[in-house]
Amino acid sequence: MPRRPRQRTQTTASPLDAPAGSHRRPAKGPPACEGATTAQVRAWAKQHGITVPARGRLSTTIWEQYHASRQ
Repeated sequence: MPRRPRQRTQTTASPLDAPAGSHRRPAKGPPACEGATTAQVRAWAKQHGITVPARGRLSTTIWEQYHASRQ
């Protein structure tokens, strides 16, 4: 006798039940300073002899140094 497929019972909330965007984590690190772009901060860091990656996120330390230099 063939087995019948087991019916699934929903014991946890579905990801579709959550409000839009609630699955995202808050961004880490300081926000861009006064509208500064990552490209601007990267250029500033290079001018000041700070090693930065060509792509990707900038470290919190670099953002803090940039922000401190603008005050």
